[in-house]
Amino acid sequence: MAVILGLFFLGIGAVILEFFIPSAGIIGALGVGSLIGSVVITYQTFGEMAGLAVLLAVLILTPAIIIFYFRRFPRSFFGKRIILGGDPRKNLSLDGPDLHQGLLGQEGVVFSPLRPAGIITVNERQYSVVTSGEFIPRGETVKIIQVEGNRILVQKGEVKC
Repeated sequence: MAVILGLFFLGIGAVILEFFIPSAGIIGALGVGSLIGSVVITYQTFGEMAGLAVLLAVLILTPAIIIFYFRRFPRSFFGKRIILGGDPRKNLSLDGPDLHQGLLGQEGVVFSPLRPAGIITVNERQYSVVTSGEFIPRGETVKIIQVEGNRILVQKGEVKC
């Protein structure tokens, strides 16, 4: 009886372990084989009725134990150490996609030549910008015409939006 229970729990443990160790299914297959082995040994040792009972136990208890384990896992000692806790939105940077929205329509001075990318100065702060393809030399005035995330598009001179 100890061999049957040992194979049963070894099989469940191997199936659960398969989720954590990449083994191309080898550990999981060994676990399923162990579960099947526990059923076969029960059929051979204790007869048809006991074998059928263990088969039903394997078919019902295996998924139930695995589901129970993974529901409890995040609160376990091991789970707390490998699963990121808390609200993931809490770790968001303040430099989100709306960081440069206040720049739309403002004018700046070209700090480094725009070929078509370069740096401009707006309100004593420098920003990396791009043009729509034209070259704009240093010292020229540009206007910010479009902001998409961190991409700032400028055009030479005064532009009506």
